[in-house]
Amino acid sequence: MKKALLLALFGMFLAIQPAWAEEMPTYGPNTPSPQPVLDTPHSLLQPVYRFWSSTHKAHFYTMSKNEKKHIEKVYSQNVWRYEGVACKAFREKIPNTAPVYRFWSNVNERHFYTMNKDEKDALVNGAYPEAKWCYEGIAWYAEEDPKRNNNPVYRFYSQANKVHFYTMSKDEKDALIKGVYQEAKWRYEGIAWYGRD
Repeated sequence: MKKALLLALFGMFLAIQPAWAEEMPTYGPNTPSPQPVLDTPHSLLQPVYRFWSSTHKAHFYTMSKNEKKHIEKVYSQNVWRYEGVACKAFREKIPNTAPVYRFWSNVNERHFYTMNKDEKDALVNGAYPEAKWCYEGIAWYAEEDPKRNNNPVYRFYSQANKVHFYTMSKDEKDALIKGVYQEAKWRYEGIAWYGRD
């Protein structure tokens, strides 16, 4: 009797399920359960923000929205002016990416970014002691090799301003190589990493 009553109640429950329940798939011994939804590489892409300082004659790059907001709130436009998104990179390590390391020089008041682990280790171990480079950690993760959906980020150095510059713009790269900004005397150092649009 109890069993019959329970079956009847269960039958009524199935008959009055809400409409959304019909969209829910059922899984049984012959139907595998779905795999968990993981972040795809595309969802891990984040903008890398670019600032210019006419005061310091240097660019600054950050993936942190909080750092971007702080700079825009605290500093005037001539100290740090937001120029837009430099490229997109990954906030976490995924296959075929490597960390981009960030350094700060209190002496030169400049940041430096490198994907090269040997260069990072040399700075951590005191290379260029006159600049007193301080390791700040991993800025973001970027691709090391060219793919159909990424672009090279070019690296330049200005001895006059004691600063590196990074750009994904081929036009900007070509202008610097042609010597458009003579006063800074930019030297092309090659591809720093690969970024996304």
